[in-house]
Amino acid sequence: MAKHRYTKEEVKKWYQENHTVIYFNKDDKNILVRKAYGIGFKFNYANPIAWAIILILIAFIVSVFVFRDFYAGL
Repeated sequence: MAKHRYTKEEVKKWYQENHTVIYFNKDDKNILVRKAYGIGFKFNYANPIAWAIILILIAFIVSVFVFRDFYAGL
């Protein structure tokens, strides 16, 4: 099956078939998908761009804590 952007219905069907809370679908090009339960979105962990976004967010948070004393002295 070729990669394509899954619709809401296809994502819902994927959740029902796989019974998991982590969305890891290699055939889906979406970076963010709706949660199966509740309100909000999840990352598609099979998409490399999602991992890049997560790493950038972690690097930003770590840099804030590492350099907070430096910025406080300015």
